[in-house]
Parts: sequence; structure tokens; C-alpha cells
Amino acid sequence: MRQIQVFIILSLFSSIMFGQVRQETVSIPFSDYIKNPDTHVRNEFILPLTLSGTEYTFKATPNDVMEEDLKREYPSLRTYDLTSDENKETYGALTVTDYGIYVTLHHFLGTSIFIRPSDYSGSQKHTVEYGISKEKARCGHIEHQEDEKVDLSYLIDDRKGLRNTFELGTTRYRYDVAIICTGEYYINNGNTNSSVTSSITQTVNNISAIYKKDLSITLSTSSSRIKLYSDPNTDPFIPDNLGGDVRTIQAGREIKASFADNVYDIGHVFHQHADGDGWGNGGLAQLECVCDNSVSSGVISKGSGWSGAYTNSDLGWVL
Repeated sequence: MRQIQVFIILSLFSSIMFGQVRQETVSIPFSDYIKNPDTHVRNEFILPLTLSGTEYTFKATPNDVMEEDLKREYPSLRTYDLTSDENKETYGALTVTDYGIYVTLHHFLGTSIFIRPSDYSGSQKHTVEYGISKEKARCGHIEHQEDEKVDLSYLIDDRKGLRNTFELGTTRYRYDVAIICTGEYYINNGNTNSSVTSSITQTVNNISAIYKKDLSITLSTSSSRIKLYSDPNTDPFIPDNLGGDVRTIQAGREIKASFADNVYDIGHVFHQHADGDGWGNGGLAQLECVCDNSVSSGVISKGSGWSGAYTNSDLGWVL
């Protein structure tokens, strides 16, 4: 493997604390990286990243999240799996776009780390977010409603995140994803086909990294299975507070109307909204919902603009 030396040269612009989540704005000369021919072949390469003032290296391996038609349509858009020889528990995803790079690292430095372009201008500014080290998950039983207490602590190990010992053997699986974006999502993610497709692809890549690690499942995107609506006033989705059906009902209806049943395994609608635009606020399922009789009182939430965190919860329900 050849190491890409020109890729990450980080100069700190600012550092902000949001509670226990720390954000830094850094400069990444990603355009030099895109132009490097080594990134356009199906070879592994070494990716250096400077995090909290220390340089670490990760192995980037091209993956199959993007099908060939999507690669041809957006030749600068590339997806990779990330691993670390220094820390075997660490894994993640890298997405290279015309607007910058997206990086997600799980189980690194005791937390998850996210890197994204600060905007869609194509500048070198990127935001690095150092997430919170999560407390152990707890089962959500209400004591006075329990018929029997069961100790589930053996299922949870801080050193290995929330992994279990479930295995699928040596078989690898691929799930084809059909995607629609609402007009609101389009406007809030660069307002061009290229920027919106980049945002969608990096989200799918981030989620796929989780399923690939845990269940040997890869999520796959294709130009033929991505439908973009650019105008909230003309897309088929009606805000639920203005007479529209619940978002999940509308999403299911439009996915079925837009794609033949035999071309996809998972359908998902990406949506973002602001207070006062007619859309209600949705809730995420709680971690302990698997221990309750009802999964949640909310609806599946909108897709995140840069992180796989929220959408990963959604797709868990869809699967």
C-alpha cells in the first residue's frame, strides 16, 4: 500500500465545546487528495489524520456502497471502509466528495469521531466532532411492572461498545437501498444534485460500516434508486401539521410508487425541516425500547445531514 502524504494537513481555526461534545474547525486540502490518481483505483491506501494534536493512520479500503452507474455519474465521489492497525476495535467510513471529506470513526479514543465539510462551498474548512463516551446501556423495565428480574449486564461491555456475539458465518450480504429526498432536505444540503447526492451517499456509507462490521451486511446505492425533489412546494410530501399523513406513511407510499418492488430491499426518505414549516418534530426510539412492549411513541426521524447516528436508528426499524 502507498501512503497518501498530501492528504491531511490540519491547521486549527477554532475549538468549541458543546457540553461534553468538542468541535474543531480545521483545514483539509481535500482537492489535492481527489486529484491523486491513487485514490481512483481499487487499492487500499493509508490515510493519516491529525486528531487532538496527534497524527494517527487508518487503512482506507474501497467498498461496494456505490454501484457503477453512481460512480460514473459522480466520478469524484468515492466511498471507503476505515480500519486501524493500532486499534483493532476501531472501524469507520470515509467518503470523498467535491465539497470535502466525510469521516466517521467508531471506538476510537474512547468515543466516536466525525469529520465533515463545514459548508458546501468547496473550501478546505471541515468540522471535527469528538463525541461523548456513552454510559452503559440499561434495560428499560419499570420495576413495579416486572414479572421477573433478569440480569442483562453480561450483554454489555464498555470495552467493546454495544456488540454482541451474533455471527452470520462467512456469508456477506448486500441490501439495495431506494432513496427519496424531500425538497427541504435538498435545500438544506447544498441545493444541487451533486451536493445532495454526496450527503446521501456519505450517510449510507456511514450506516453500512456499522452493519458490515456487526452483520456482514453492505448497503448499496445506485443512480437508478435515488430520486431527488428540489422544491418543498412541488414534492409529493405534505407537512403532517398541515393535513398530511404521518411521515412514515407518506414515505412508504412514495417509495412504493417510485420504485419497483424487485429493485430494492430497503426504502428510505431523507428529510430535514425547521420549526414552523408545518412539519411536526419526530422522536427517536430509546435504546431500551427493545425491552418494552411498544417501540416508541414517536415516528422515525429525519435523516441526518452528515452523521449516520439518527438514520441508523431508523434503518434498524426498517430492517
